[in-house]
Amino acid sequence: MTIHREGTASIAIATLIFGAVNVIMFWFFGAQLFWLCMVVFVVTLIFTLFVVSFFRIPKRSYAFHDDHVLAPCDGKVVVIEEITDIEYF
Repeated sequence: MTIHREGTASIAIATLIFGAVNVIMFWFFGAQLFWLCMVVFVVTLIFTLFVVSFFRIPKRSYAFHDDHVLAPCDGKVVVIEEITDIEYF
């Protein structure tokens, strides 16, 4: 799994927030409210894993067939314009 280069700052911020929130929770409430610390830990872990999975670059396999239309899944939208293409319609 590869991480997109523009997501490294967001992943770093999410990881710092994850660490800070959990250290604070376990420092202040670890002995009295351990169950609350574990709930906060699981919620922040899920959030951090979501941020990491959002910026991943998955490995894709392409199957080219003559009767299929292949749509791009990565890249930038350069122009949006209306066209009439009679080949596929």
